[in-house]
Amino acid sequence: MSPFFHILSFFAIATVFFFQTPIVLAQDSVKFALPDTNVISEEGPHIIGDTVVQVGRKAIFRASVSSLSASTSSLMYVWNFSDHPSAFERGIETVHTFDQTGTSTVTLELRTGGGTQKILSKEIFVYDKKIILITDTARSEDVAPLENQAAKEGNFLLVLSAGSSESFFLGEDRLVQLFTEHSSDLLSADMVIFHTPSARGLQAFVRYWQSLPAEEKVRLENLVYATITNREFSQVRFVASPAVSIIQPRLMLLTGVKSLSTLVVAKGYDTVTTTLRTADIPYQVLSTHDPNPWWHVLWRLLTELMARGTPANVIYLLLIIPFIVLLTVFARQVLGMPTFGVYAPVMTSAAFFVIGVKFGLAIFFFVVAVSSLVKYVLNRAHLLYISKVGLNLALLSISLIVPVALLAWFGTTISLSFAIFPMLLMSTVAEKFIAAQSEEGLWNAVIGVVSTLVIVLVCTYGMSLGRVVNFVQSWPEAVLFAFLLTYLFGKFSGLRLDEYLRFRTLFRDQGAEE
Repeated sequence: MSPFFHILSFFAIATVFFFQTPIVLAQDSVKFALPDTNVISEEGPHIIGDTVVQVGRKAIFRASVSSLSASTSSLMYVWNFSDHPSAFERGIETVHTFDQTGTSTVTLELRTGGGTQKILSKEIFVYDKKIILITDTARSEDVAPLENQAAKEGNFLLVLSAGSSESFFLGEDRLVQLFTEHSSDLLSADMVIFHTPSARGLQAFVRYWQSLPAEEKVRLENLVYATITNREFSQVRFVASPAVSIIQPRLMLLTGVKSLSTLVVAKGYDTVTTTLRTADIPYQVLSTHDPNPWWHVLWRLLTELMARGTPANVIYLLLIIPFIVLLTVFARQVLGMPTFGVYAPVMTSAAFFVIGVKFGLAIFFFVVAVSSLVKYVLNRAHLLYISKVGLNLALLSISLIVPVALLAWFGTTISLSFAIFPMLLMSTVAEKFIAAQSEEGLWNAVIGVVSTLVIVLVCTYGMSLGRVVNFVQSWPEAVLFAFLLTYLFGKFSGLRLDEYLRFRTLFRDQGAEE
């Protein structure tokens, strides 16, 4: 069997493997209380109402879905609350105001004229302050202690997590969607804590805030905010400053992970900084004052773009492209890696960054496999090269219906409006692959595919690192150094690393003769 069929089989198996593996870019793992509004068919008392309420606020409880074997019209509904055990209220619906924090119990008793009765109790948590923790991942073993600690102090900790996102780029969009879905919780909160890689959570919050009406913006401006980081404050401060200047909150803190247990028990604006200072926990108060020097022109321009609604992830993608170009040029000029030019690795890296590594690999293998199959068939037609490449790309674009159908079949949450263009962008690899096969043979074409894929994976991993994100967003002027280094590599005229390795025996023999 020819090597072509071995290579094609490998790419086909790899494609199937990646599509069989669950691809989840955004998974909502929000933990919060909802009114119990399900229609219940079981006989007996059923209490519909919130399980978490604020002290001093009226809470409504209904027994409209409760039933007994007797006629519903003859039922009596008797309510009792543990904070006022001697008081009883009657009716299919009741309104109660809790006057103390902690766990309270509401009891519903159903009575009939014939003496039948059934009783149901439901626990209600009454809180003083609502604190929202926004994170990318929320493991129960990490969150549960914080929730218990907050509850002991009469606070309600609500964790909003977008789940672990395969795509760093789409993670910000998923957070914006999450904020929109839980807008009522955010508007009723007293403090919002951001605990996400870099300042992605805060930047997503800015986009959500900009979409709100004026009165709701004012409500959020009066909250206390805290950004949790395990990195240097000075670097994260530059990234968070645009968000502070746009929202202009009452208080924005920048502090470390150790402060979480202190923040969840805070009672208000005045006690937060005092408590952190007493516990000797380092923090900084971020203000609307511009922290950057006057020559930080590009940073100011990008801040203005964010203020006008440009997503931070889009700005970051544009800023990181020169660094991907630099790394690709270094790999080709200095290391001698036989990638498919510069454009294909750079654009494929951007595509991987947008749609995620796992899905990107699946599409990459799919593109190469389909291109190989189409080229094998078209070679028998003896077409001119331009027509052959054109037909290959046209058939490849149609074949992308297959992964789109697989996405729908496996029920993934990838947005095709985002994914389709990166998928088409990776078709440039197909043209390079065909050209390499025609000029250098199948084996060299496969080497080019592997080399390109290595560069793409390295670039995608580097683009997603929190330190890289913070650095590029804090000092966007660093792209000038990327331009300069790329220019200097263009002046490089020495031997590449692969050439040293290839001719090392010759160099050793020449040295021995001298």
